[in-house]
Amino acid sequence: MKITFWGNTTQLVETGKSYRMKNISTRMYNGKITINTLQSTEIEVIPDITNAKENVDFLQDITETIVVDQIKITQNFKCSNTVCNKNITIINNEPTVKCDSCNMKQRVKNLNKVTTTVLNATTETNSKMKYILFQETMESFLALNEKEILINDPDRLEDYILEIEHFLICHADGSDIITKLQNKDTTP
Repeated sequence: MKITFWGNTTQLVETGKSYRMKNISTRMYNGKITINTLQSTEIEVIPDITNAKENVDFLQDITETIVVDQIKITQNFKCSNTVCNKNITIINNEPTVKCDSCNMKQRVKNLNKVTTTVLNATTETNSKMKYILFQETMESFLALNEKEILINDPDRLEDYILEIEHFLICHADGSDIITKLQNKDTTP
C-alpha cells in the first residue's frame, strides 16, 4: 500500500514506527489502495503491534458460474499526476489538457485510460447479481482468449462478452468485484 505525506506531515513520521492517523484520504485505483495525508491530518505515535499477522486472507474466494444478462463498459481518462488521478474530459484534439482538479497541464497521450465493467448476471442458483471488473481482470481475460484489441473498443467488447454463454468467475466472499473471469465453455 502506498502512502504519500504532504507538507509538515513528512517531519512527523519515521520508518519503522507505528502511527494512528486521522483525516486521511484513501483511494482505490485498479485494485490498489493509496493513502494521502491532508492539511487536517492528525498523526499520533502508537506502540508497535507485536502480534500482527501479515498477508492474511480474511475472505475466502468463491468460484461460480454466471450468465451475463447485461453489460456496461466505461472508459475514462485519468490525470497522469499519481497524487490526483481524477477523471479528465477530452473535448477536442489538442495535444495537451489541464486537469480541473490539480491544475497540472499534461500531454493527452500520457493520460491513464481506465476501463471499468459492470455486469448484471444470473448465477447457477438463479440469483440476479451485479458484478464489477476492473481493467486488469478484463485484460487478463482478453489475453487468455487472444482478444486484447477489444479493450480499445467498448462496444465490440460488450458484444463479445454477450456472445459467451457461461462464465466462470472468482470473487471474494461478500464482494462484487470479480478477480478472475473465464469462458466456462472453453475452460478444461
